[in-house]
This record gives sequence, structure tokens and C-alpha cells, in this order.
Amino acid sequence: MHRFSNIESIKKRREITMKGKLTRSNLAQTMPVHADPLSFTNASFRGVNQVTFGYRTKTDAAAVVLPADLEIEENPEVSVMFLSYGFSSVGPFREYIHIIHARFRGEEVGFVPHIFISNERGMLAGREREGYPKLLGEIDFDMDRSNVYGLVTARLSRPAGITLAQGIFRPSEFVGEISADKPQVVKALGLRVIGSAVPGGPLAVCEIRAVGAGVLLRGNLVRRRHVDVYRCFGVLRSASPADCRRRQGNRLLQLFVPAAPPYRDISIQRVTEKEGFI
Repeated sequence: MHRFSNIESIKKRREITMKGKLTRSNLAQTMPVHADPLSFTNASFRGVNQVTFGYRTKTDAAAVVLPADLEIEENPEVSVMFLSYGFSSVGPFREYIHIIHARFRGEEVGFVPHIFISNERGMLAGREREGYPKLLGEIDFDMDRSNVYGLVTARLSRPAGITLAQGIFRPSEFVGEISADKPQVVKALGLRVIGSAVPGGPLAVCEIRAVGAGVLLRGNLVRRRHVDVYRCFGVLRSASPADCRRRQGNRLLQLFVPAAPPYRDISIQRVTEKEGFI
């Protein structure tokens, strides 16, 4: 009798079921979907400093890392940026950004093949929501750190102690200001990809994401603060063996794209007239 009672009790427990309560309407935009690691919709940024290297590269080298829907001119312009964010929706962090200047459906855009960031939440927001290929990296860049040489230095390492790229900037004359009344806007594109759970299956997501961006690659920065623009001269190089190029007495070394195979090098071929944004 006791055994029969236990069997009946087990049957009743099995009959009492409940479906999960997560639906598309209440999922977070980043995983884990039940505990959003970001908890914000629009990011805000304060106290931003940036320096930019501009150069021309070989057409074939840039085309290798460019989606087929984009087009580039011969020897396209490339920008390398080091940024320091004093505070933001994910806290303070630093970034290294690589941009290939291209055209998409007749519009001038900047395609981003590489970004390294020093903040995990910033990496999640960039990869999962914005479609940028962000990876964690060690970035040493502090505009407020003085030295006896009057130079600004920046370094990207991954892992710590292994240098992928580094730059030295020598500030020159003041060029002007960027503000809400005088914005400089670049539409930055990222290729957002989510692979298939089935080995060899088609991509679950493959889309080009367009993000409106100001000079600091964040559209709301110029609305929050004025940006002083200074012309800079300097050196940009990687840890790889490099060819030297000279212009106006400044040495410029070959830059290999970080974390890319050797045949995908985007090397400096011709330096462009480019300001540093400080």
C-alpha cells in the first residue's frame, strides 16, 4: 500500500509542469539573456582623448579584409587610432581601432577590421550589439602623462608584454575645434557574424552594421565636449620586421595588421595629410 502511494505521488509530480518564462520580448541583447551584463541602451562617454595615424596602403592588401559589398579606391586610406575614455557607461577604458576608408552604396564609410579594447563589458557591447570585431588587449595610452621629450606614446599589447603596435606622437600647431556646430562625422561599419551551431552549417547571422560616428568614433562625443585638433608628426610601427618610409624627415615603419596572417598585411605605402585629434 505504501509503495502504491509513492507511485501515485510521483505521477502527480510529473503532471505538474511549467514552461519557461523567457520570450523574445524580454531577452537581453547580450548573453546571458536573463542577466544583461550591459544594462544600458545608449552608451555615454566622458573625458576622451584620441590620436590618429593616417596612411595609404596597397589595394590588394586592404581588399583581403574588406566585405565584397564595399569598394575602395587605389591605394586606399587607412586610419589607426588610440583612444582613452576617462569614463563611460562601461567605466574607463582604452581602445585601439583600425579603419579602412571605403564606399558602401555610394556613401563614404569607414570599415573596421580590427578593434582591441581593455574593458570586457565594452567588448561585449561592441561584438554582440554593434557588430565590431572587438578583442581584449593591453593598451598603454595616457595623454596626461608628461615626459621630458614632449612626446605622446601609445602601445597595444596582446598578451601583456607582447607588443602588436606602438606609436609615438609629436604634437605641433593647433588646427581648430570640433563641436556640435562643426562636427566631423564618419559612418563606421562592422561585419557582424554569428556562426552556425552545426559544424559546417551556414552562418546564423551575417550582416553589415552601420554605426554613425564622430571624430572619436562615437556620435555623442562632439555633442558633450569640444574637441581640440592638433597636427601631429610621429612614428607608427609593429613588432614585425619593417620597411622604412620617410616623409618630412619622419620615419614611418611598415605596419602589419594585428592578429592577422602575414599575407594580410596592411602596410604603410604613402602617408596622408592627417591631423591628430587630442
